[in-house]
Amino acid sequence: KYRDTYFGVTPAEAARATVIHTAYAPGGGLRYWGGEAALSFHITDAWQTIFDVGYHSLDSDLADSPVVKASGDPDQVSAGITVTYTFNP
Repeated sequence: KYRDTYFGVTPAEAARATVIHTAYAPGGGLRYWGGEAALSFHITDAWQTIFDVGYHSLDSDLADSPVVKASGDPDQVSAGITVTYTFNP
C-alpha cells in the first residue's frame, strides 16, 4: 500500500496529470537500500558532537516510477552534524 500511495500512478491520475501521463503499479519489495556511517566525539563530559553521512538508493521497481523520474532522483546522499549538551553529566 505504501509503494502504491507514493510511487504508483492510477490510470485516472495519469489521465488528469499535467506531467505524468503513464499509469504505473510498483510491485512489492524493499523501499530502498544503502548505508550510513557516524562518528561521535566527546568534547567534554557534557558536550558531544556527531558527524554522519549516508547514501540511499530506491529499489529498482520504485526508481522506475514516473513520479521519481518527473520530480526526483533515485539516489540520495545525506549528511549531518549534531551537537548535544548533557545537563549534570
